[in-house]
Amino acid sequence: MKDESILLFAAILGALIIAQGVLGDHTADRLYLMGDDPNEFAVFGMPPYTTVDSAYTPPGGLGDEQSLEDFFGTVLYANVGSTGLARPGAAAGESGLEFNGTNAYLQAHRLGYPHSSAASTISGGPLDYTGIWARGFQLWVYAKSPVGGADQDIVMDTDQHGLRINTSGKWVMTYGNAYQTEADVKPNTWHHVMVVDSNASGQDANAYLYVDGIAVGAAIGSYDASSNLPLIVGANTGDDGSDPNLPDLGTQNFFKGVLDDLELFVMGTSTQTQTDYGIFNAGEDNDYIVTALSGIDGDVNQDGVLNSLDVDDFIAGWMVENRVMGVLAGDLTTIGFGDLNFDGVNDIHDLALIQNALINAGMNTIAAEDLIAGVPEPPTVLLVALMTTTILLEWMIGTCIYERAYRVAAKSTPLLLVTKHFDKWLQNFHARF
Repeated sequence: MKDESILLFAAILGALIIAQGVLGDHTADRLYLMGDDPNEFAVFGMPPYTTVDSAYTPPGGLGDEQSLEDFFGTVLYANVGSTGLARPGAAAGESGLEFNGTNAYLQAHRLGYPHSSAASTISGGPLDYTGIWARGFQLWVYAKSPVGGADQDIVMDTDQHGLRINTSGKWVMTYGNAYQTEADVKPNTWHHVMVVDSNASGQDANAYLYVDGIAVGAAIGSYDASSNLPLIVGANTGDDGSDPNLPDLGTQNFFKGVLDDLELFVMGTSTQTQTDYGIFNAGEDNDYIVTALSGIDGDVNQDGVLNSLDVDDFIAGWMVENRVMGVLAGDLTTIGFGDLNFDGVNDIHDLALIQNALINAGMNTIAAEDLIAGVPEPPTVLLVALMTTTILLEWMIGTCIYERAYRVAAKSTPLLLVTKHFDKWLQNFHARF
């Protein structure tokens, strides 16, 4: 059985490396620049009243429904540029929004379950979100001292998706349930934070909390798609007071600090028109990670050059995993052991990527015997399988099949079925070898 599995590994690789690639590029449902949209006319120290959605405002469409509203004038524009709070990446004169920690919050229609959101054709909107489940958000957070002692809700998109600072001063992710991390919130410091449900199927999805490009929280589960509570920024979500079983919105857990550049996004393929909204990949979808990466394919050590040092680090990291709260998680640290596709493990998918990069750079590829050098008494059939891997990669990349066709091939149903079942089999392969 072991030998048959290894042979299957080699036989199926040809289809895998055509379909495999570092896919990402989520689709923004809305983007709140918090003062930097020209339609806001931001003045430092003044309230916004309306924070417009800069990502999508079709004529006669979703402008009012997706704008964040400040009904009490208690949220104020703040200088986050170089002469102000100096948010990383902010240009001089850029704005953020300051929340006073006592009564300030913003409100908009929820994204929640994208299938039934205001933008979806199901709800009379212009976008085909039918069957879309995966979603997330990212933003910049500057929490002012003190943190801890009281819960602070930063973003609550319904009661199913959210970001909180708890009474212990820890980051907390809401994904159906609340998941406390062991990561401390550093006050008076900018942090880039992302909460994402990465699985388009909606079943047994991996949800992650990233802080400054590092996965600090993770969970496997699902969320209640029926929740219709609004999006609240800076306080708790809830209802308008009509339901005694729910808290009134905007009445507790007020955030004290400054927020900027809040993006809500979706991923997956719609069931009605097969519209592709992307697949989550931390290396392409997390803004902090994207900015930090060198941009050089195969640059494992991120020194800006692809060379033998990257090969050494890749070999040393072969089959190494990173788990956060028991869940495989790729982040800004895992690329350092060869996790080039940011799925939390250095495996055959990453081998395809680095071999591609090495061939394109005119360098020698990684030899099979180098990868299995640390495995005691490797079976001959495994050596043959890994050699087959290298040969197939070189041949397909050399004929431009891998480089030009993987995005097209990934949409092919037969190949998707092959790689779907292969990924399941590969999980068993990791455990056995």
